[in-house]
Amino acid sequence: MTYDHAMRPRLRSGFASSVRVLTLTIVAFFTSPASAHPQDGPHADLRIRVGDDGVRFSVGLNLVFMDTIDPLPREVESAVTPVEADRIEARLARYFRDEVVVEIDGERVLPTVESFKINLDPDPGMVAIFPRFGMRALVRSATILDYPVEGLPETVSVTWPVFPRDALALELEGLTGPDGGAPYMFLEAQLQAEGVLEMIRFSREEPTHVWRSSALGGGSRFAEVPGFSAGGAAELPVVSVGLGLAALVGIAWLTAAISGGRPVLAPGALLVLASVGSLTTRGIARVELPGTGAAALDAAAAESVFVPLHENLYRAFDFTDESDIYDALERSVSGDLLETLYSQIYGSLIDAENDGLLGIVTGVEPVETEITGLEPRGESPSFVVRHRWRVAGTVYHWGHSHTRLNEYEADYTVALVDGGWRITENTVREQRRIDAPPVMPAEI
Repeated sequence: MTYDHAMRPRLRSGFASSVRVLTLTIVAFFTSPASAHPQDGPHADLRIRVGDDGVRFSVGLNLVFMDTIDPLPREVESAVTPVEADRIEARLARYFRDEVVVEIDGERVLPTVESFKINLDPDPGMVAIFPRFGMRALVRSATILDYPVEGLPETVSVTWPVFPRDALALELEGLTGPDGGAPYMFLEAQLQAEGVLEMIRFSREEPTHVWRSSALGGGSRFAEVPGFSAGGAAELPVVSVGLGLAALVGIAWLTAAISGGRPVLAPGALLVLASVGSLTTRGIARVELPGTGAAALDAAAAESVFVPLHENLYRAFDFTDESDIYDALERSVSGDLLETLYSQIYGSLIDAENDGLLGIVTGVEPVETEITGLEPRGESPSFVVRHRWRVAGTVYHWGHSHTRLNEYEADYTVALVDGGWRITENTVREQRRIDAPPVMPAEI
């Protein structure tokens, strides 16, 4: 049985058209320092979308979490009746209106509840994996909230106020909070804005997250790749050469005059020389400038080009629309390799053990980079690199996460083409899963 009150099954067309499988299969979850799996405790699933038509929240809460917000006396603690569901809806509406603070462009905005539903009859076969909370962990609500605004906001500030205790972290790992009791959980949420999908975090210490539009300098998502000039010559007007020579002779004449010596040329002759230089040698001359151009490419410079170029391959998958992903990949890849690398990276993010869900990259860590070939000269310098790196990715579903750390090794060819440095060839040599991942960067 599903309690569905005032349900209005409408989905904004802009949202539906831009969100592909990448968004639909990834959810946020309430997690903790404990590595227990699955998460037997309070669970909140928060997804935020910022668009031209406003800010939209999709929130899923289990009964354990709802009792943390505002305990509701029930006939049976582990179940909810339809009448009690009405009361839960009213209490949650008040919670989102009064306690979850959303400011859009500096102004507090109150939400309207677009829909609310609660699953009253979850699968009892799942109780075995929730020994602490049982059915209270399985009964879940789903609320959709709209925060209206005209046009794409410049800033959106969200403050999430409630962070339950994590009894599992205390029991299984001995972790404690500031008062010596169980530590507080933190909330990871999914944020989609300007075609980009990212994970954000709320905690008791930092309960507010502020999103800024790219127009306000929200920052580039891509690492900066150093530029390079392949040319080794500069074009200079010859007239300037003639004037320069005249100036040198003039200095020599003045020096000789002051010292009492005999000037080499009279002042009038200097003007004649300058005229000859400008009139008889009009045009452009190529002057070689040593120390510039292709000669500047060495192993260290090549590595400084490759590392951000490679990192940007994964940043491309922050986008939710396939065409945007391809456009972003073109910042790093050239030619037919574009389709190959798209398939390779997309496939590496699929977790076959968890219903084929697509994960989010949460960290990329270079391990070893070796320049194995270097062609530094000519109009199109290039180099070959053998690179070993680790990718941390997380799949979120049903209130818990699956975090994977994979290590790869591959050979890449990088060349200077129209538009800058691009990866033109690659060969994967090795890939393996690391069971016990070390600490990885939270963001890249």
